[in-house]
Amino acid sequence: MLNKFMAIGNLTQDPVHRKVSGDKSLCTFSIAINNGKAPAFFIEIAVWEKLADTCAQFLKKGGRVFVEGSLRTSTWQGKDGTQKSKTSCSGAVVKFLSGKAEPKIDNKEDPKDALTPEEEAELAEIPF
Repeated sequence: MLNKFMAIGNLTQDPVHRKVSGDKSLCTFSIAINNGKAPAFFIEIAVWEKLADTCAQFLKKGGRVFVEGSLRTSTWQGKDGTQKSKTSCSGAVVKFLSGKAEPKIDNKEDPKDALTPEEEAELAEIPF
């Protein structure tokens, strides 16, 4: 299921940048969207190719961004047999709102951040 999505939020952690399906660049990060008195809403964002490289270079935890893209809800059966679901956004536009962006010095991939086969298959289905 795909829906148009636009939001302004703050990164909850530094973005994770990696290569998938050969040489495609992928950057994932999550943002917290605050709606006044309501609890914050958290959503994971995935961006690809040149936008992924730019986000990985300039975004960091706490940074404020505007994101526009398509919402995707995935459902699956967990190892314990319960039905699980996850809502994420395939970002098409990311605008940095935190002022002057400065590139990070060290952005090496951490092996523990590698995608599981299920996650890589799910991301490969995203039409980009």
